[in-house]
Amino acid sequence: MKSGIDNSEYAARHQKARVLMKKNNLSALFITEPTNLFHRVILESEADFGWVIVCIGDYDPRQSAGSSQPDRRLKKSDLLWVDMGVVIHGYHTDYCRGMVAGGASSAQLEKWGKIRKILEAGVKATIPGIPSSDLYRIQVDTAEKLNIDMISWPAHRFGHGSGLHTTEPPYISLDDDTILESGMILHIEPGCIEKDGIYVLEEQVLVTEGGSKVLSHAPLELQE
Repeated sequence: MKSGIDNSEYAARHQKARVLMKKNNLSALFITEPTNLFHRVILESEADFGWVIVCIGDYDPRQSAGSSQPDRRLKKSDLLWVDMGVVIHGYHTDYCRGMVAGGASSAQLEKWGKIRKILEAGVKATIPGIPSSDLYRIQVDTAEKLNIDMISWPAHRFGHGSGLHTTEPPYISLDDDTILESGMILHIEPGCIEKDGIYVLEEQVLVTEGGSKVLSHAPLELQE
């Protein structure tokens, strides 16, 4: 799908949600509460509408809401993963970020940093004229060098297109050889599932004649 979306307001909404979560005592929240806080931020934005998936530590692929423990409280050192999207003038946005209550451990920072390197490799490789499957291979090859098992991520693809729908072709998978063209919107989305949480990052990028332009503006670091 070819389109032009500037989600520069996205970072501001993400930051506002973080402020609200801290104000509401992040380390004592049920998982439903940060979800409601993100929805509140979306409602107060200029977006037409939006959606949020919030997980603490675990992931249940049978539930579209993500976490299999909705009554669980967020504890200090828990990894809170957010997959969030909004629709602006009919066009969809989508990206993932993470937070750790009380600050991330060195092990969490190391794993998150590796996923970021895979993401950056995928973004750098996003240029017109190559098949979408090349972006899959580049991310998997980078992950293997970093000893990251991305097969644990149940999507079994590491990105997708978007436009009038949140997820649409081309898909960044081994069996999608769609040739990338300038003007396409892609999402680079590497990650893995660990016992302590979901380590998945996602950037929304515009394919340009000279490469790609990142449209997601929220910080990539694990937020506190």
